[in-house]
Amino acid sequence: MPQIRINYSDFMENELCLIKLGGSVITNTAVQKEAKPEVIKRLLKEIYEAKKETGADIIIGHGGGSFPHISASKYGVQNGLVNEESRKGAIITLSDARELDSIFIKCGVEIGIPIFPFSPSSFTLSKKGKISEGSVSQIREAMARGFIPVVYGDVGVDAEQGVCIVSTEEILNFLSRHFKPSKVIFGTDVDGVFDRNPADPKAKLVGELNNKNISEIMSTVGTTKKVDVTGGMKIKVSLMYEIVRSTGAIGYIANATKPGIMKSIILGRDEQCTVVKR
Repeated sequence: MPQIRINYSDFMENELCLIKLGGSVITNTAVQKEAKPEVIKRLLKEIYEAKKETGADIIIGHGGGSFPHISASKYGVQNGLVNEESRKGAIITLSDARELDSIFIKCGVEIGIPIFPFSPSSFTLSKKGKISEGSVSQIREAMARGFIPVVYGDVGVDAEQGVCIVSTEEILNFLSRHFKPSKVIFGTDVDGVFDRNPADPKAKLVGELNNKNISEIMSTVGTTKKVDVTGGMKIKVSLMYEIVRSTGAIGYIANATKPGIMKSIILGRDEQCTVVKR
């Protein structure tokens, strides 16, 4: 059988966009294990249309929402192997995360988008909750062959505490060290980062977050009231800024519940959101 040859130099010249679709966008966080297939399909269509228009390479990560977060919180999986129930809890949480990912992939198949799933627990190793090592060769091959890789928040093997929760943002942070994205987009259920709780009528959207105001913003950004074992908006902002600072990419935190906004940002159009720069 003839071997297919891939020109990786051409592949790596393409603009790369890392996209995170929040669990609060693709699931109903008020109801355990209730996904939003039509929202998932809309977002995948937007992303794929933008990919075709720009020629950019895309890696998608999605959150867990009402699937793994509830079981992870119940068993304290983020704390590692601490009691007799820890292994059971880790397996249940891992299974819940994969259940949502299967729904996500099925949505892509149904609308003809070539997304390819990658379980982070199978290609990374963590230490104290942070990815310490891993392999990206499979993801690189998948992109070179026309697939859109999909990763998701997962339970990881941890060299210090046995197991840990590996957030989608942490996974994208790890991937950014190997692929050097030009754009990083976090799709949430709010318009971006606010100077106080978005529910407060006096809250103001932060238009740009950079080295001049990151410390101030981080001191005011709180954690979500939803069940979220990955730390809420504060951790999301921190990891977004870490990616931007280390790669030079431009970051965007935007409201993915609004139709069209994800496609628009990928295409480079101005939208109401928080822009993150070095």
